[in-house]
Amino acid sequence: MAFLPAAWSAWAEEHADLLQGLGLALAAASVLAILAFPLVLRRLPRDWFLQEKSAGPPPRRLLRNALGLILVLLGVLMLVLPGQGLLTILVGLGMVDFPGRHRLIRRAVRGERLRRVLNRLRGPAGPFRFEGEESVPEESRSPPAEPGRPGGGPSGGA
Repeated sequence: MAFLPAAWSAWAEEHADLLQGLGLALAAASVLAILAFPLVLRRLPRDWFLQEKSAGPPPRRLLRNALGLILVLLGVLMLVLPGQGLLTILVGLGMVDFPGRHRLIRRAVRGERLRRVLNRLRGPAGPFRFEGEESVPEESRSPPAEPGRPGGGPSGGA
């Protein structure tokens, strides 16, 4: 570990097992976040980007805030260690209640390209409704699934 200062290099060599375990845990968290993201999008209500207040009973909100803070901290670690740091920070911030959260989220999804990606990941749950939209654009609507074909649509998802 010649790229580290001598004191850090000695510490890293002493704690190699800890660092290896942390790296594996962060890699697993990254894979889990990537797999869970579309599932979370499908569970959100269509008007989620139009809502002003966080819903749910206090114990659920407390748990969501705690999980969000953990994700933010893990994301900060992933900025210097292997993993999807920025994505994890953004997901964590989306879970934590703070003043201006909804305004920040609405500003983040202003771009039409990002909206199309979110709606595509949402799949059969139907497209989100966004601020300033009268109706949902035709290209962001998902084709209905055909019986017996996993992907639906004219090409069958292939």
